[in-house]
Amino acid sequence: YDLKYYDDELSIIENLHTRSDKPVSFRVAQDVEITRRFLQTQCTKQENSFSLYTFVRRVDEQGSSLKAHASIVMVHGNSENSDNFLEYAIHHALNGFQVHLMDMKGQGLASGERHGHYKIQDHHQQIVTMLWQVDPSLPCFVQGHSMGCLDTVNLLINNPHFKVAGLVASSPFWGLSATHNIGMVRRLVILFLATFLEEVPINGSGSCHLLSHDKNYFLHELVHNCKRHSYYSSGGIINSMIESCEDISVNARVYDKPTLVFMAGKDR
Repeated sequence: YDLKYYDDELSIIENLHTRSDKPVSFRVAQDVEITRRFLQTQCTKQENSFSLYTFVRRVDEQGSSLKAHASIVMVHGNSENSDNFLEYAIHHALNGFQVHLMDMKGQGLASGERHGHYKIQDHHQQIVTMLWQVDPSLPCFVQGHSMGCLDTVNLLINNPHFKVAGLVASSPFWGLSATHNIGMVRRLVILFLATFLEEVPINGSGSCHLLSHDKNYFLHELVHNCKRHSYYSSGGIINSMIESCEDISVNARVYDKPTLVFMAGKDR
């Protein structure tokens, strides 16, 4: 298939940011259809929150869904957006899966300030919104990448009644490694920032080119469309991440979903 479809449709997709719920659909790879729309989600600090939602599936000539093996709900990582996994979604659609993606709060084409005024728990609302879109007759797998794994596992631990077939964890962020060197003093500093200076930017000069090894993607997305990426965090967000990691450590015994974990190499 020809990846130039991304450039052809980008301006149309961005026009969706008028908060219209009218979907935009186009086809790639002959029988793969991509449908985009803005869906409303509920977040703790914003009543009218919208996020770009993408649905990828195989269709016949009449536009009806072809039989699928299962559904995949994909949750991107920190400082990313759902389009990082758009080609991934196309490949899985070609192999008989229906794939659901959404930009998480404060990132990509989602409501809210870039990396501001939200917590990990706000992502739960968006994941649930995607789960509502899934065909109930199909097994549903949830996949997270990096911080997306933190979002998904934390959600499933706190909602054991959710019926999912399994979790796929790509380079999961479930805790701090020794190299983070977060001792008691630093933890108290982060807690102070979260309490009194919640939205103060941290690491604003992050190495944005490390977000993707695909240099063509980097040149297009990060240089020409950089408003969709955020390269910093705030005290409130970091504190929320640490609390969610602690929640997983304490409550992991109640987690009972089949899980596949894979990483590119040794975690440093």
